[in-house]
Amino acid sequence: MSGKFTRRVILAAAVSIAGSVLSVAQERDTSYSLTVFAGGGYTRNLSGFDTPLPGLKRNGIGGTVRVMWRPEHLLRVGLETGVTQVYSVQTKDVGTTEFGTTNFSSFLNVIPLALVFAMPLTTQLEGHIGSTSYLLFSRTESFGHKVTGFMLSIGFSAALTYIRPIGEDWGVGAELKWYHIEKSKDDNVMLHVIFSYRFLEW
Repeated sequence: MSGKFTRRVILAAAVSIAGSVLSVAQERDTSYSLTVFAGGGYTRNLSGFDTPLPGLKRNGIGGTVRVMWRPEHLLRVGLETGVTQVYSVQTKDVGTTEFGTTNFSSFLNVIPLALVFAMPLTTQLEGHIGSTSYLLFSRTESFGHKVTGFMLSIGFSAALTYIRPIGEDWGVGAELKWYHIEKSKDDNVMLHVIFSYRFLEW
């Protein structure tokens, strides 16, 4: 009897260990993922200007795309890009020169490329900070001539993202974001509608 009892105990222990290993393997299979976030919406320029700019428009639109690697621990990392209006200027009948007056228009847009670090604050709320490089591009038009310019800048970004799941892999929510562009001393805040999709899991 003792031999049969011992074999049963060993068999039960082996089944238990096998079940535990399978459970751990399953957990590991779902503990790493790649998730894409995409959205867009309203942006507002908060910068101060040394001289008033007639016709300054601080409101605009923008959009971003971000891919995040989400491991089993809290710290997540990813890359983000997009395009955002920084500000624009539109004024009619400007200037008194030998050529007369002209309509003046100008805009400044930015393409960010950010290395983003994120941590979950709650099950549906996540905080982000990013080390960001910005490609700024502008266009100015007056007296029938257009001038386009490009400039690179370092900076940083920060965001709060709320995502509500709407399926096993999909989510929808809102994001409050801040860009600081060092070279032009511009600050923009954005409020976006954002969608998420977990496209790879292992």
